Amino acid sequence: MKFIKASVPVFDAADVRARFAEFPAVLAGAIALYLELAPERIERLGTALASRDEVAARDFAHALRGSSANVGARELANFTGRIEHLVQGSQLDDACEQWPAVCAAWNRLRGALADSGPALIAG
Repeated sequence: MKFIKASVPVFDAADVRARFAEFPAVLAGAIALYLELAPERIERLGTALASRDEVAARDFAHALRGSSANVGARELANFTGRIEHLVQGSQLDDACEQWPAVCAAWNRLRGALADSGPALIAG
C-alpha cells in the first residue's frame, strides 16, 4: 500500500503560535526539547520497523506523532500517524514503506527550523 503525500505544511507556525500565544517561552522550550529528543525517537522507530517489532513500532510512532503534532511538525506527525495506523492493522510491510517519508520529513523540518525557526515562531 502506497500513500500519496498529503499536502500538509512541514511546520505549522500559525497553529502553534495561536495555541501558545500567551506562553511564547513555553513554545520555544517545547520546540527545543522536541528537537533534542526527536532524533532518538526517530532512530528507535526505524529500529523497531527494521526488526519487525510491531509493539515497539506502534508505540514509537504514536509517541512521535503526538510530540510532532504538539509542536506544529505537521508533516512528520502525518507520516508517523500513518505508520501507527498501519502497524495497528498488522500491515508492517506497508508501514516500513513509509519509513523513507519519515526521514525526509524530519530533514525538511530540521531545515525549516534551522533556516528560520525564530521567525517562524515569532510570526
